[in-house]
Amino acid sequence: IDYRRDDNDIVVSTLFQKLRPDVFGSEGEAFAPLKALDVTVGGTANFRISMTGGLKYASFDLSSGAGKVTLPHPHLKNIDVKSITATGHVDVDLERLVVKNLVVDLDGPTIAVNGSASRSADHTDFKAGLVIDGLPVNDFSRYWPPDMASGAREWITENIQGGIFTNGRAELSGRIETVG
Repeated sequence: IDYRRDDNDIVVSTLFQKLRPDVFGSEGEAFAPLKALDVTVGGTANFRISMTGGLKYASFDLSSGAGKVTLPHPHLKNIDVKSITATGHVDVDLERLVVKNLVVDLDGPTIAVNGSASRSADHTDFKAGLVIDGLPVNDFSRYWPPDMASGAREWITENIQGGIFTNGRAELSGRIETVG
């Protein structure tokens, strides 16, 4: 713990291990997505807190061991992972989340994501980059939900067999309108 006299903030640095994120999933709406992570996590987290107790900034550098992840799509339940690593930060004043690097190791294939999301009064803007590497082509249907780009999914899964998908990249950006 460090007190920053020049900006009247308190800085808390933590080092932890064997943390179960899913346990916090019932602690409110903001933590609900953590229910999806059936893994044990360790790493560091740093928090900048105002003298009035409000969180101003947080950074994280996390890694997990093997476990399961359940994404909010019926097709993507209980995905086995070898490990997950993540680094990034949250700037509360700017209402911005930055994920510098998120890597999910599927015990061979990897999915790497980076990106950011910024919230305004009536919308959230997001930008993300995605890299998929080492995914066997025959496993596409396992990770690609049938209701997402179904025509392309059907053609690819029926017409491309064997081989390894390497260095696949995608860039996404957009705006999500929000209420309140």
